[in-house]
Amino acid sequence: MNQKDKCVNFRCLEHGRVFEIICYQCSKLMCSRCSTTHIKETSHQNCDHIDDIRQSLNKILLENNTNNNNNNNNNSKDENNISCHIGERITTIWTIIKSSTEQYQRLSSTEKEISDHFHKLHEYLVVEEQKLKNPIIKDKDTINSHLIDNIRELRDLVDIIHLNGTDTRNDDTESNSDSDDNDSSTTALEDTTDRYSSAAIMKSISSSSTLNSFVKSNSDTLFNQCNQNNNRYTERLSFYDNEIDSLILDSVFKYSNQFKSLSAANQPNNNDSIVDYSLDTKEIDTTKFDELLNQSIKLSIKSPSPQSSSATTPTTTSISPNSKQTYIFAAHRSSGITLIDINNNYSFEEIHVGYDFTSTPNSTVVVGDYIYVFGSRSHKNRYLRYSISKKSFTLFEMKGINEGCWISACYDGRDHIYLVNSAGQARFDTFNINTQKFEKRPVLLDVPGTHVLSVFHKGMIYSIPMDRNSIVVYNPTKQSVEELYSSKLFKLTHSACTDGSGNIYLLSNDKRFIRINVETTDITNLSPISFYLDDYSSMTYHRVSEEECYIYLFGGEEYKNHIYSVQTNKWEEFHKDDIFSRSYCPSVVFEK
Repeated sequence: MNQKDKCVNFRCLEHGRVFEIICYQCSKLMCSRCSTTHIKETSHQNCDHIDDIRQSLNKILLENNTNNNNNNNNNSKDENNISCHIGERITTIWTIIKSSTEQYQRLSSTEKEISDHFHKLHEYLVVEEQKLKNPIIKDKDTINSHLIDNIRELRDLVDIIHLNGTDTRNDDTESNSDSDDNDSSTTALEDTTDRYSSAAIMKSISSSSTLNSFVKSNSDTLFNQCNQNNNRYTERLSFYDNEIDSLILDSVFKYSNQFKSLSAANQPNNNDSIVDYSLDTKEIDTTKFDELLNQSIKLSIKSPSPQSSSATTPTTTSISPNSKQTYIFAAHRSSGITLIDINNNYSFEEIHVGYDFTSTPNSTVVVGDYIYVFGSRSHKNRYLRYSISKKSFTLFEMKGINEGCWISACYDGRDHIYLVNSAGQARFDTFNINTQKFEKRPVLLDVPGTHVLSVFHKGMIYSIPMDRNSIVVYNPTKQSVEELYSSKLFKLTHSACTDGSGNIYLLSNDKRFIRINVETTDITNLSPISFYLDDYSSMTYHRVSEEECYIYLFGGEEYKNHIYSVQTNKWEEFHKDDIFSRSYCPSVVFEK
Protein backbone atom coordinates (compact mmCIF):
# COMPACT_ATOMS: atom_id res chain seq x y z
CA MET A 1 0.00 0.00 0.00
CA ASN A 2 1.48 3.37 -1.10
CA GLN A 3 1.31 6.68 0.68
CA LYS A 4 -1.50 7.91 -1.55
CA ASP A 5 -3.70 4.94 -0.62
CA LYS A 6 -3.15 5.67 3.02
CA CYS A 7 -4.27 9.28 2.59
CA VAL A 8 -7.39 8.25 0.66
CA ASN A 9 -8.27 5.71 3.39
CA PHE A 10 -8.21 8.42 6.07
CA ARG A 11 -11.28 10.07 4.56
CA CYS A 12 -14.97 9.79 5.10
CA LEU A 13 -16.30 7.26 2.59
CA GLU A 14 -19.66 9.01 2.43
CA HIS A 15 -18.49 12.59 1.91
CA GLY A 16 -14.91 12.12 0.75
CA ARG A 17 -13.63 14.57 3.33
CA VAL A 18 -10.63 14.13 5.66
CA PHE A 19 -11.48 12.99 9.18
CA GLU A 20 -11.27 15.96 11.61
CA ILE A 21 -13.43 14.98 14.56
CA ILE A 22 -13.47 12.07 17.05
CA CYS A 23 -16.39 10.94 19.22
CA TYR A 24 -15.00 9.37 22.41
CA GLN A 25 -18.31 7.85 23.47
CA CYS A 26 -18.65 5.60 20.44
CA SER A 27 -14.96 5.71 19.39
CA LYS A 28 -15.76 6.98 15.88
CA LEU A 29 -13.89 9.21 13.43
CA MET A 30 -15.95 11.78 11.47
CA CYS A 31 -15.62 14.55 8.94
CA SER A 32 -17.17 17.96 9.61
CA ARG A 33 -20.28 17.02 7.63
CA CYS A 34 -20.79 13.74 9.51
CA SER A 35 -20.40 15.34 12.92
CA THR A 36 -23.50 17.49 12.57
CA THR A 37 -25.68 14.50 11.75
CA HIS A 38 -24.02 12.32 14.40
CA ILE A 39 -24.63 14.81 17.22
CA LYS A 40 -28.28 15.23 16.18
CA GLU A 41 -28.87 11.48 16.06
CA THR A 42 -26.96 10.45 19.21
CA SER A 43 -26.80 13.59 21.36
CA HIS A 44 -23.17 12.67 22.06
CA GLN A 45 -21.38 15.73 23.39
CA ASN A 46 -17.99 14.17 24.11
CA CYS A 47 -16.40 15.04 20.74
CA ASP A 48 -13.20 16.92 19.87
CA HIS A 49 -11.97 18.62 16.69
CA ILE A 50 -8.34 18.07 15.70
CA ASP A 51 -7.66 21.82 16.03
CA ASP A 52 -8.94 21.80 19.63
CA ILE A 53 -6.92 18.67 20.37
CA ARG A 54 -3.71 20.22 19.11
CA GLN A 55 -4.27 23.51 20.91
CA SER A 56 -4.98 21.62 24.13
CA LEU A 57 -1.86 19.47 23.70
CA ASN A 58 0.24 22.59 23.11
CA LYS A 59 -1.21 24.16 26.22
CA ILE A 60 -0.39 21.07 28.31
CA LEU A 61 3.18 20.86 27.03
CA LEU A 62 3.80 24.57 27.59
CA GLU A 63 1.87 25.00 30.84
CA ASN A 64 5.03 25.24 32.89
CA ASN A 65 6.48 27.96 30.65
CA THR A 66 5.63 31.64 30.69
CA ASN A 67 3.33 31.74 27.69
CA ASN A 68 0.87 34.44 28.63
CA ASN A 69 1.49 37.49 26.44
CA ASN A 70 -0.21 40.79 27.12
CA ASN A 71 -0.88 41.23 23.38
CA ASN A 72 -2.81 37.95 23.13
CA ASN A 73 -5.15 38.21 26.09
CA ASN A 74 -8.22 37.44 24.03
CA ASN A 75 -6.63 34.43 22.36
CA SER A 76 -5.45 33.09 25.72
CA LYS A 77 -8.90 33.53 27.10
CA ASP A 78 -10.35 31.55 24.20
CA GLU A 79 -7.77 28.80 24.67
CA ASN A 80 -8.59 28.49 28.35
CA ASN A 81 -12.16 27.68 27.34
CA ILE A 82 -11.10 24.87 25.04
CA SER A 83 -12.09 21.45 26.44
CA CYS A 84 -10.16 18.46 25.13
CA HIS A 85 -10.76 14.90 26.30
CA ILE A 86 -7.09 13.94 25.91
CA GLY A 87 -5.95 16.97 27.87
CA GLU A 88 -8.44 16.28 30.62
CA ARG A 89 -7.41 12.62 30.73
CA ILE A 90 -3.72 13.50 30.95
CA THR A 91 -4.45 15.88 33.81
CA THR A 92 -6.53 13.20 35.55
CA ILE A 93 -3.82 10.55 35.15
CA TRP A 94 -1.19 12.92 36.51
CA THR A 95 -3.38 13.67 39.53
CA ILE A 96 -3.97 9.95 40.09
CA ILE A 97 -0.33 8.91 39.88
CA LYS A 98 0.70 11.81 42.11
CA SER A 99 -1.89 10.73 44.67
CA SER A 100 -0.90 7.06 44.29
CA THR A 101 2.76 7.91 44.84
CA GLU A 102 1.99 9.91 47.96
CA GLN A 103 -0.23 7.11 49.26
CA TYR A 104 2.44 4.49 48.52
CA GLN A 105 5.03 6.57 50.36
CA ARG A 106 2.70 6.88 53.35
CA LEU A 107 2.14 3.11 53.34
CA SER A 108 5.88 2.51 53.10
CA SER A 109 6.44 4.86 56.02
CA THR A 110 3.81 3.03 58.09
CA GLU A 111 5.30 -0.31 57.11
CA LYS A 112 8.73 0.88 58.24
CA GLU A 113 7.30 2.07 61.56
CA ILE A 114 5.82 -1.39 62.12
CA SER A 115 9.14 -3.03 61.25
CA ASP A 116 11.03 -0.64 63.55
CA HIS A 117 8.58 -1.34 66.37
CA PHE A 118 9.00 -5.10 66.09
CA HIS A 119 12.73 -4.73 65.54
CA LYS A 120 12.95 -3.30 69.05
CA LEU A 121 11.11 -6.36 70.30
CA HIS A 122 13.45 -8.62 68.34
CA GLU A 123 16.47 -6.86 69.82
CA TYR A 124 15.04 -7.22 73.31
CA LEU A 125 14.44 -10.95 72.79
CA VAL A 126 17.94 -11.41 71.35
CA VAL A 127 19.47 -9.65 74.38
CA GLU A 128 17.42 -11.78 76.78
CA GLU A 129 18.35 -14.91 74.86
CA GLN A 130 22.03 -13.97 74.99
CA LYS A 131 21.85 -13.36 78.74
CA LEU A 132 20.75 -16.96 79.24
CA LYS A 133 23.21 -18.38 76.72
CA ASN A 134 26.33 -16.42 77.76
CA PRO A 135 27.36 -18.61 80.74
CA ILE A 136 26.74 -21.71 78.64
CA ILE A 137 28.82 -20.33 75.76
CA LYS A 138 31.60 -19.44 78.21
CA ASP A 139 31.64 -22.97 79.63
CA LYS A 140 31.58 -24.45 76.13
CA ASP A 141 34.63 -22.36 75.21
CA THR A 142 36.38 -23.57 78.36
CA ILE A 143 35.59 -27.19 77.54
CA ASN A 144 36.77 -26.67 73.98
CA SER A 145 40.08 -25.22 75.18
CA HIS A 146 40.58 -28.13 77.59
CA LEU A 147 39.69 -30.58 74.84
CA ILE A 148 42.33 -29.22 72.46
CA ASP A 149 44.98 -29.30 75.22
CA ASN A 150 44.10 -32.88 76.15
CA ILE A 151 44.11 -34.01 72.52
CA ARG A 152 47.60 -32.59 72.05
CA GLU A 153 48.82 -34.35 75.18
CA LEU A 154 47.14 -37.58 74.12
CA ARG A 155 48.78 -37.32 70.72
CA ASP A 156 52.27 -37.23 72.30
CA LEU A 157 51.44 -40.15 74.59
CA VAL A 158 50.16 -42.24 71.68
CA ASP A 159 53.37 -41.42 69.79
CA ILE A 160 55.44 -42.76 72.69
CA ILE A 161 53.30 -45.90 72.82
CA HIS A 162 53.88 -46.46 69.10
CA LEU A 163 57.63 -45.98 69.55
CA ASN A 164 57.65 -48.54 72.33
CA GLY A 165 55.94 -51.05 70.06
CA THR A 166 58.38 -50.44 67.24
CA ASP A 167 61.75 -52.20 67.03
CA THR A 168 64.55 -52.25 64.51
CA ARG A 169 63.13 -53.03 61.09
CA ASN A 170 63.71 -56.47 59.70
CA ASP A 171 65.31 -57.09 56.36
CA ASP A 172 61.99 -57.36 54.56
CA THR A 173 60.91 -53.99 55.84
CA GLU A 174 64.27 -52.44 54.89
CA SER A 175 64.00 -53.81 51.39
CA ASN A 176 60.79 -51.87 50.98
CA SER A 177 62.18 -48.66 52.43
CA ASP A 178 62.96 -47.16 49.03
CA SER A 179 59.40 -47.40 47.85
CA ASP A 180 58.16 -46.16 51.21
CA ASP A 181 60.51 -43.22 50.98
CA ASN A 182 59.31 -42.40 47.49
CA ASP A 183 55.70 -42.39 48.64
CA SER A 184 56.25 -40.63 51.96
CA SER A 185 55.85 -37.19 50.54
CA THR A 186 52.41 -38.01 49.18
CA THR A 187 50.96 -40.51 51.67
CA ALA A 188 52.06 -38.98 54.95
CA LEU A 189 49.54 -36.28 55.68
CA GLU A 190 50.51 -33.12 57.42
CA ASP A 191 49.19 -32.91 61.00
CA THR A 192 45.80 -31.22 60.79
CA THR A 193 44.98 -30.82 64.49
CA ASP A 194 44.79 -27.06 64.23
CA ARG A 195 42.48 -27.36 61.25
CA TYR A 196 40.27 -29.98 62.87
CA SER A 197 37.16 -28.46 64.44
CA SER A 198 36.28 -29.30 68.01
CA ALA A 199 32.81 -30.31 66.84
CA ALA A 200 34.34 -32.94 64.53
CA ILE A 201 36.63 -34.19 67.31
CA MET A 202 33.73 -34.51 69.75
CA LYS A 203 31.66 -36.31 67.14
CA SER A 204 34.51 -38.79 66.64
CA ILE A 205 34.90 -39.28 70.40
CA SER A 206 31.16 -39.91 70.80
CA SER A 207 31.14 -42.48 68.01
CA SER A 208 34.25 -44.31 69.34
CA SER A 209 33.67 -46.97 71.98
CA THR A 210 37.36 -47.25 72.98
CA LEU A 211 40.53 -45.18 72.88
CA ASN A 212 42.02 -47.56 70.31
CA SER A 213 39.08 -47.09 67.94
CA PHE A 214 39.31 -43.31 68.39
CA VAL A 215 43.05 -43.29 67.58
CA LYS A 216 42.56 -45.60 64.62
CA SER A 217 39.72 -43.54 63.12
CA ASN A 218 41.92 -40.41 63.30
CA SER A 219 45.23 -41.99 62.27
CA ASP A 220 45.49 -39.78 59.18
CA THR A 221 44.72 -36.53 60.97
CA LEU A 222 45.04 -36.08 64.73
CA PHE A 223 47.47 -38.96 65.20
CA ASN A 224 49.23 -38.78 61.86
CA GLN A 225 52.72 -38.39 63.39
CA CYS A 226 52.19 -41.60 65.33
CA ASN A 227 51.83 -43.59 62.09
CA GLN A 228 55.07 -42.58 60.39
CA ASN A 229 56.79 -44.92 57.95
CA ASN A 230 60.01 -46.81 58.47
CA ASN A 231 62.27 -44.12 57.01
CA ARG A 232 60.95 -41.51 59.41
CA TYR A 233 61.43 -43.90 62.32
CA THR A 234 64.97 -44.76 61.19
CA GLU A 235 65.79 -41.08 60.86
CA ARG A 236 64.63 -40.34 64.41
CA LEU A 237 66.45 -43.37 65.78
CA SER A 238 69.71 -42.34 64.11
CA PHE A 239 69.92 -39.30 66.38
CA TYR A 240 70.26 -41.68 69.34
CA ASP A 241 72.89 -44.06 67.86
CA ASN A 242 70.05 -46.43 66.99
CA GLU A 243 69.23 -46.89 70.69
CA ILE A 244 65.46 -47.28 70.95
CA ASP A 245 65.56 -46.91 74.73
CA SER A 246 67.24 -43.53 74.41
CA LEU A 247 64.65 -42.37 71.88
CA ILE A 248 61.73 -43.42 74.09
CA LEU A 249 63.28 -41.97 77.27
CA ASP A 250 63.97 -38.63 75.58
CA SER A 251 60.42 -38.58 74.22
CA VAL A 252 59.05 -39.17 77.73
CA PHE A 253 61.32 -36.43 79.08
CA LYS A 254 60.16 -33.92 76.46
CA TYR A 255 56.53 -34.86 77.07
CA SER A 256 56.96 -34.48 80.84
CA ASN A 257 58.71 -31.16 80.46
CA GLN A 258 55.98 -29.82 78.15
CA PHE A 259 52.86 -31.01 79.96
CA LYS A 260 54.13 -31.34 83.55
CA SER A 261 51.55 -34.04 84.13
CA LEU A 262 53.82 -36.83 85.41
CA SER A 263 54.65 -34.71 88.46
CA ALA A 264 50.94 -34.28 89.10
CA ALA A 265 49.67 -37.81 88.88
CA ASN A 266 46.55 -36.94 90.82
CA GLN A 267 45.69 -33.96 88.64
CA PRO A 268 41.95 -33.24 88.96
CA ASN A 269 39.59 -33.19 85.99
CA ASN A 270 40.02 -29.77 84.40
CA ASN A 271 36.27 -29.75 83.66
CA ASP A 272 35.29 -29.92 87.33
CA SER A 273 34.77 -26.16 87.36
CA ILE A 274 32.08 -26.47 84.70
CA VAL A 275 28.62 -26.37 86.20
CA ASP A 276 25.62 -28.34 84.99
CA TYR A 277 22.51 -26.39 84.12
CA SER A 278 18.89 -27.30 84.58
CA LEU A 279 16.54 -25.56 82.17
CA ASP A 280 12.87 -25.22 83.07
CA THR A 281 10.56 -23.99 80.33
CA LYS A 282 6.85 -23.33 80.30
CA GLU A 283 4.46 -22.78 77.45
CA ILE A 284 4.43 -19.09 76.54
CA ASP A 285 1.14 -17.46 77.46
CA THR A 286 0.29 -16.11 74.02
CA THR A 287 -2.89 -14.52 75.34
CA LYS A 288 -0.98 -12.12 77.59
CA PHE A 289 1.60 -11.64 74.88
CA ASP A 290 -1.14 -10.64 72.43
CA GLU A 291 -2.53 -8.19 74.99
CA LEU A 292 0.87 -6.54 75.38
CA LEU A 293 1.28 -6.28 71.61
CA ASN A 294 -2.19 -4.81 71.19
CA GLN A 295 -1.35 -2.21 73.83
CA SER A 296 1.92 -1.25 72.16
CA ILE A 297 0.88 -1.16 68.50
CA LYS A 298 -2.41 -0.87 66.65
CA LEU A 299 -3.15 -0.43 62.96
CA SER A 300 -6.31 1.50 62.03
CA ILE A 301 -8.05 2.46 58.82
CA LYS A 302 -8.65 6.16 58.33
CA SER A 303 -12.19 6.71 57.11
CA PRO A 304 -12.49 10.15 55.49
CA SER A 305 -15.43 12.21 56.70
CA PRO A 306 -18.07 13.54 54.25
CA GLN A 307 -16.98 16.30 51.89
CA SER A 308 -19.34 18.78 53.53
CA SER A 309 -17.46 18.49 56.80
CA SER A 310 -13.93 18.09 55.52
CA ALA A 311 -12.55 20.17 58.36
CA THR A 312 -13.48 17.56 60.99
CA THR A 313 -11.02 14.98 62.27
CA PRO A 314 -11.19 11.64 60.38
CA THR A 315 -12.68 8.76 62.30
CA THR A 316 -10.84 5.46 62.63
CA THR A 317 -11.94 1.85 62.51
CA SER A 318 -9.61 -0.68 64.12
CA ILE A 319 -8.45 -3.64 62.07
CA SER A 320 -9.30 -6.65 64.22
CA PRO A 321 -10.56 -10.19 63.72
CA ASN A 322 -14.06 -8.86 64.35
CA SER A 323 -13.86 -6.77 61.18
CA LYS A 324 -14.03 -10.02 59.19
CA GLN A 325 -17.24 -11.79 58.34
CA THR A 326 -18.31 -13.96 61.28
CA TYR A 327 -20.23 -17.19 60.83
CA ILE A 328 -21.57 -20.01 62.97
CA PHE A 329 -21.10 -23.60 61.87
CA ALA A 330 -24.18 -25.32 63.37
CA ALA A 331 -24.69 -29.00 62.54
CA HIS A 332 -27.94 -30.96 62.77
CA ARG A 333 -29.04 -34.59 62.86
CA SER A 334 -30.10 -34.64 59.21
CA SER A 335 -26.45 -35.02 58.13
CA GLY A 336 -25.98 -31.36 57.30
CA ILE A 337 -24.89 -27.98 58.61
CA THR A 338 -26.35 -24.51 58.80
CA LEU A 339 -23.96 -21.64 58.06
CA ILE A 340 -25.22 -18.57 59.89
CA ASP A 341 -23.89 -15.18 58.78
CA ILE A 342 -23.91 -13.13 61.99
CA ASN A 343 -22.98 -9.90 60.20
CA ASN A 344 -25.82 -10.20 57.69
CA ASN A 345 -28.83 -10.19 60.03
CA TYR A 346 -28.42 -13.90 60.78
CA SER A 347 -28.86 -15.11 57.21
CA PHE A 348 -28.83 -18.89 56.87
CA GLU A 349 -27.31 -21.26 54.32
CA GLU A 350 -28.06 -24.99 54.47
CA ILE A 351 -25.40 -27.45 53.28
CA HIS A 352 -25.93 -31.21 53.06
CA VAL A 353 -22.77 -33.06 54.07
CA GLY A 354 -23.81 -36.69 54.38
CA TYR A 355 -21.99 -37.04 57.70
CA ASP A 356 -23.74 -38.09 60.91
CA PHE A 357 -22.89 -35.33 63.41
CA THR A 358 -24.70 -37.04 66.31
CA SER A 359 -22.53 -37.38 69.45
CA THR A 360 -19.97 -34.73 68.37
CA PRO A 361 -20.95 -31.52 70.24
CA ASN A 362 -17.65 -31.65 72.15
CA SER A 363 -15.58 -33.06 69.27
CA THR A 364 -15.33 -30.02 67.01
CA VAL A 365 -12.54 -27.41 66.84
CA VAL A 366 -11.54 -24.58 64.49
CA VAL A 367 -7.89 -24.41 63.37
CA GLY A 368 -7.04 -21.82 60.73
CA ASP A 369 -8.98 -22.54 57.55
CA TYR A 370 -10.30 -25.87 58.82
CA ILE A 371 -13.01 -27.15 61.12
CA TYR A 372 -12.30 -30.64 62.49
CA VAL A 373 -14.96 -33.07 63.74
CA PHE A 374 -13.63 -36.26 65.39
CA GLY A 375 -15.73 -39.43 65.38
CA SER A 376 -19.52 -39.63 65.67
CA ARG A 377 -22.23 -42.13 66.44
CA SER A 378 -22.07 -43.60 62.91
CA HIS A 379 -18.45 -42.74 62.06
CA LYS A 380 -16.50 -43.76 65.15
CA ASN A 381 -13.28 -44.40 63.25
CA ARG A 382 -13.44 -41.29 61.04
CA TYR A 383 -12.82 -37.59 61.30
CA LEU A 384 -14.17 -34.85 59.05
CA ARG A 385 -12.26 -31.77 57.87
CA TYR A 386 -14.24 -28.81 56.53
CA SER A 387 -12.44 -26.13 54.49
CA ILE A 388 -13.82 -22.71 55.41
CA SER A 389 -12.53 -20.99 52.26
CA LYS A 390 -13.62 -23.71 49.82
CA LYS A 391 -16.76 -24.88 51.67
CA SER A 392 -15.68 -28.47 51.02
CA PHE A 393 -15.57 -31.57 53.21
CA THR A 394 -13.05 -34.41 53.37
CA LEU A 395 -13.40 -37.60 55.41
CA PHE A 396 -10.35 -39.39 56.86
CA GLU A 397 -9.68 -42.49 58.94
CA MET A 398 -8.52 -42.08 62.56
CA LYS A 399 -5.40 -44.27 62.46
CA GLY A 400 -3.30 -45.15 65.49
CA ILE A 401 -5.92 -44.48 68.18
CA ASN A 402 -9.14 -46.06 69.40
CA GLU A 403 -12.35 -45.21 67.60
CA GLY A 404 -15.13 -43.47 69.48
CA CYS A 405 -17.75 -40.75 69.77
CA TRP A 406 -18.28 -37.94 72.28
CA ILE A 407 -14.52 -37.32 71.99
CA SER A 408 -13.68 -34.11 73.86
CA ALA A 409 -11.32 -32.07 71.64
CA CYS A 410 -9.31 -28.89 72.26
CA TYR A 411 -6.58 -27.06 70.33
CA ASP A 412 -3.32 -25.92 71.96
CA GLY A 413 -2.94 -22.96 69.59
CA ARG A 414 0.17 -24.40 67.98
CA ASP A 415 0.56 -27.90 66.51
CA HIS A 416 -1.74 -30.27 68.36
CA ILE A 417 -5.37 -31.04 69.06
CA TYR A 418 -5.87 -33.00 72.29
CA LEU A 419 -8.54 -35.72 72.42
CA VAL A 420 -9.72 -36.38 75.98
CA ASN A 421 -11.93 -39.34 76.87
CA SER A 422 -14.97 -40.48 74.88
CA ALA A 423 -18.17 -42.40 75.52
CA GLY A 424 -17.21 -45.32 77.76
CA GLN A 425 -13.46 -44.74 77.34
CA ALA A 426 -10.60 -43.08 79.19
CA ARG A 427 -8.18 -41.68 76.61
CA PHE A 428 -5.59 -38.94 76.16
CA ASP A 429 -4.54 -38.75 72.51
CA THR A 430 -3.14 -36.05 70.23
CA PHE A 431 -3.62 -35.08 66.59
CA ASN A 432 -0.81 -33.21 64.81
CA ILE A 433 -2.34 -30.61 62.48
CA ASN A 434 0.85 -30.44 60.39
CA THR A 435 1.34 -34.16 59.76
CA GLN A 436 -2.37 -35.04 60.13
CA LYS A 437 -1.34 -37.99 62.31
CA PHE A 438 -2.71 -39.27 65.60
CA GLU A 439 -0.66 -40.37 68.61
CA LYS A 440 -1.92 -42.44 71.50
CA ARG A 441 -0.57 -41.16 74.81
CA PRO A 442 -0.62 -42.68 78.30
CA VAL A 443 -4.01 -42.35 79.98
CA LEU A 444 -3.50 -39.94 82.88
CA LEU A 445 -6.86 -40.46 84.60
CA ASP A 446 -8.27 -43.95 84.14
CA VAL A 447 -11.89 -42.94 84.67
CA PRO A 448 -14.05 -43.65 81.60
CA GLY A 449 -16.84 -41.32 80.63
CA THR A 450 -17.76 -38.36 78.47
CA HIS A 451 -16.20 -34.95 79.06
CA VAL A 452 -18.54 -32.28 77.70
CA LEU A 453 -15.78 -29.71 77.21
CA SER A 454 -11.98 -29.54 77.20
CA VAL A 455 -10.09 -26.24 77.16
CA PHE A 456 -6.37 -25.60 76.60
CA HIS A 457 -5.33 -22.59 78.69
CA LYS A 458 -1.78 -21.50 79.53
CA GLY A 459 -0.24 -24.91 78.96
CA MET A 460 -2.90 -26.81 80.90
CA ILE A 461 -6.00 -28.72 79.80
CA TYR A 462 -9.18 -28.19 81.82
CA SER A 463 -11.84 -30.81 81.15
CA ILE A 464 -15.44 -31.02 82.41
CA PRO A 465 -16.97 -34.50 82.99
CA MET A 466 -20.61 -34.73 81.99
CA ASP A 467 -21.78 -36.64 85.07
CA ARG A 468 -19.42 -35.54 87.86
CA ASN A 469 -19.33 -32.22 89.73
CA SER A 470 -15.62 -31.81 89.10
CA ILE A 471 -13.06 -30.35 86.75
CA VAL A 472 -10.09 -32.45 85.60
CA VAL A 473 -6.79 -30.58 85.15
CA TYR A 474 -4.18 -32.17 82.87
CA ASN A 475 -0.54 -31.07 82.58
CA PRO A 476 0.64 -32.43 79.20
CA THR A 477 4.25 -31.42 79.82
CA LYS A 478 4.64 -33.13 83.19
CA GLN A 479 2.19 -35.91 82.32
CA SER A 480 0.24 -35.28 85.51
CA VAL A 481 -3.44 -34.88 86.36
CA GLU A 482 -5.65 -33.84 89.26
CA GLU A 483 -9.41 -33.74 89.71
CA LEU A 484 -10.98 -30.82 91.58
CA TYR A 485 -14.45 -31.25 93.06
CA SER A 486 -16.98 -28.55 93.95
CA SER A 487 -20.56 -28.76 95.13
CA LYS A 488 -21.32 -25.73 92.95
CA LEU A 489 -20.55 -27.70 89.80
CA PHE A 490 -23.26 -29.84 88.22
CA LYS A 491 -23.74 -33.57 88.56
CA LEU A 492 -25.20 -33.53 85.06
CA THR A 493 -23.98 -30.92 82.57
CA HIS A 494 -25.93 -30.64 79.33
CA SER A 495 -24.10 -27.80 77.59
CA ALA A 496 -20.74 -26.02 77.86
CA CYS A 497 -18.51 -23.48 76.11
CA THR A 498 -15.49 -21.26 76.79
CA ASP A 499 -14.58 -17.65 76.06
CA GLY A 500 -10.98 -18.62 75.29
CA SER A 501 -9.68 -16.51 78.19
CA GLY A 502 -10.01 -18.94 81.08
CA ASN A 503 -13.77 -18.78 81.65
CA ILE A 504 -16.02 -21.81 81.16
CA TYR A 505 -19.82 -21.55 80.93
CA LEU A 506 -21.88 -24.57 82.06
CA LEU A 507 -25.59 -25.27 81.65
CA SER A 508 -27.25 -28.01 83.70
CA ASN A 509 -30.23 -30.17 82.80
CA ASP A 510 -32.29 -28.33 85.46
CA LYS A 511 -31.98 -24.81 83.96
CA ARG A 512 -29.00 -23.60 86.05
CA PHE A 513 -26.29 -21.60 84.34
CA ILE A 514 -22.85 -20.79 85.83
CA ARG A 515 -19.42 -19.46 84.91
CA ILE A 516 -16.18 -20.86 86.35
CA ASN A 517 -12.74 -19.30 86.03
CA VAL A 518 -10.17 -22.08 85.67
CA GLU A 519 -7.35 -20.02 87.22
CA THR A 520 -9.13 -18.79 90.34
CA THR A 521 -11.80 -21.56 90.43
CA ASP A 522 -14.33 -18.81 91.22
CA ILE A 523 -17.87 -19.83 90.27
CA THR A 524 -20.56 -17.27 89.40
CA ASN A 525 -24.28 -17.98 89.13
CA LEU A 526 -25.81 -16.54 85.96
CA SER A 527 -29.32 -16.05 84.67
CA PRO A 528 -30.87 -19.51 84.16
CA ILE A 529 -32.72 -20.65 81.07
CA SER A 530 -36.51 -20.91 81.17
CA PHE A 531 -36.84 -24.58 80.21
CA TYR A 532 -35.50 -27.99 81.17
CA LEU A 533 -32.76 -29.22 78.85
CA ASP A 534 -33.24 -32.99 78.76
CA ASP A 535 -30.86 -33.56 75.82
CA TYR A 536 -27.34 -32.24 75.32
CA SER A 537 -27.31 -29.08 73.17
CA SER A 538 -24.24 -27.25 71.97
CA MET A 539 -23.21 -23.75 73.07
CA THR A 540 -20.63 -21.53 71.39
CA TYR A 541 -19.08 -18.21 72.47
CA HIS A 542 -18.76 -15.15 70.22
CA ARG A 543 -16.73 -12.09 71.22
CA VAL A 544 -17.79 -9.08 69.17
CA SER A 545 -15.66 -6.70 71.25
CA GLU A 546 -14.49 -6.28 74.83
CA GLU A 547 -17.86 -4.69 75.61
CA GLU A 548 -20.06 -7.05 73.59
CA CYS A 549 -20.03 -10.85 73.91
CA TYR A 550 -22.69 -13.48 73.26
CA ILE A 551 -23.31 -17.19 73.80
CA TYR A 552 -25.40 -19.12 71.27
CA LEU A 553 -27.37 -22.17 72.48
CA PHE A 554 -28.60 -24.43 69.68
CA GLY A 555 -31.64 -26.43 70.82
CA GLY A 556 -33.06 -26.77 67.33
CA GLU A 557 -36.66 -27.71 66.72
CA GLU A 558 -37.11 -29.29 70.18
CA TYR A 559 -35.60 -26.66 72.50
CA LYS A 560 -35.31 -23.68 70.15
CA ASN A 561 -32.23 -21.53 69.64
CA HIS A 562 -31.22 -18.86 72.14
CA ILE A 563 -28.76 -15.99 72.54
CA TYR A 564 -27.26 -15.03 75.90
CA SER A 565 -25.75 -11.55 76.37
CA VAL A 566 -22.72 -11.70 78.67
CA GLN A 567 -23.01 -7.99 79.41
CA THR A 568 -26.74 -7.89 80.27
CA ASN A 569 -26.98 -11.45 81.66
CA LYS A 570 -30.16 -12.05 79.66
CA TRP A 571 -31.43 -14.75 77.30
CA GLU A 572 -33.55 -14.28 74.18
CA GLU A 573 -34.73 -16.56 71.38
CA PHE A 574 -33.59 -16.40 67.74
CA HIS A 575 -34.09 -18.45 64.55
CA LYS A 576 -37.51 -19.51 65.80
CA ASP A 577 -38.44 -21.31 62.58
CA ASP A 578 -35.65 -23.89 62.83
CA ILE A 579 -36.91 -27.23 61.46
CA PHE A 580 -33.84 -29.32 62.33
CA SER A 581 -33.07 -31.42 65.38
CA ARG A 582 -29.73 -30.19 66.76
CA SER A 583 -29.39 -32.14 70.01
CA TYR A 584 -25.99 -33.86 70.40
CA CYS A 585 -24.61 -31.92 67.40
CA PRO A 586 -21.79 -29.32 67.38
CA SER A 587 -21.62 -25.59 66.75
CA VAL A 588 -18.56 -23.33 66.44
CA VAL A 589 -17.91 -19.70 65.52
CA PHE A 590 -15.44 -18.99 62.72
CA GLU A 591 -14.34 -15.99 60.66
CA LYS A 592 -13.26 -15.47 57.08
